[in-house]
Amino acid sequence: MSPLMHYVREVALEGSIRRAADNLHISPSAIARQIQQLEEQFGAALFERQPRGMRLTEAGQIVLETIQQFERNAASALSHVEELRGLKRGRVSIGALQTLGEDILPRALTDLRERYPGICFNAYIGNSSDIIRKVADGDIDIGVCWDPGGAVPIERLRVVPIAIGVAMQSGHALAEKDLVSLRDCAPYPMIFPSRDMMFRTLIDRINVGVGSSVTPVIETNSMSMMRRLVRDGAGLVLTTSMSLLGDLAVGKVVHRPLLESAVHTFPLCLFVRSERDLPLAVKIVVEKFTLEMDSLAAQHCG
Repeated sequence: MSPLMHYVREVALEGSIRRAADNLHISPSAIARQIQQLEEQFGAALFERQPRGMRLTEAGQIVLETIQQFERNAASALSHVEELRGLKRGRVSIGALQTLGEDILPRALTDLRERYPGICFNAYIGNSSDIIRKVADGDIDIGVCWDPGGAVPIERLRVVPIAIGVAMQSGHALAEKDLVSLRDCAPYPMIFPSRDMMFRTLIDRINVGVGSSVTPVIETNSMSMMRRLVRDGAGLVLTTSMSLLGDLAVGKVVHRPLLESAVHTFPLCLFVRSERDLPLAVKIVVEKFTLEMDSLAAQHCG
């Protein structure tokens, strides 16, 4: 990618010529001059000069998207060339839920690095909507998150239905039950994921179905916070056993199947962008995570 493309991208990301210059180790005046020359060539302003920084114009947004597409195409071309040369090298980006990023993802990446030391990885941890968008836009090669359903430009490679249960502190009164219903949970404080999380939509459907809905005392978008709250005895959490692997292993938390989850599972999905010709390195990683998904199905399937 040309230096000028680097300048435009960095200024757009930083919103400041000075910060972009610091990142690129070049003088601010050099970047400003190059961008001005490019704007003269296009006959349109790429940035709005504001008192507190630089903001892309509509024309600038088009140029930035073109630069980002070029970067993606260049990375794809490099992977394909290396495949033709018979090298097990490449760079693979993976987007996964926070829960997977604490156990399954690092374990799988460690194994892949030992077997394929020529492959480098970028691991993005986020919520399902962000991961799906990044895969669809070509910013991430592989996604592992809750299936959004509906028409989205992704190819589903493996879908595993994960049963929902109730997590509670060891020694809780409900821990003696084999199955727990939402009605059983009603007398106790409940902790829910925040409403912007995809998992919450399913919980709300179950909650409405019990007739007398449960009102959470705490809502958060942090799975790690929910686990800590459960360990500390602050309340009960509707979640999957997959989300509690570490806590279950040491006996700090117990997880009981939710009675209503007999018809309520949440689909965990392994996917790539639709109609994409996958480079060899991505195919290798997909095969590994297909096996991981099969293992999850055996342990946590509804």
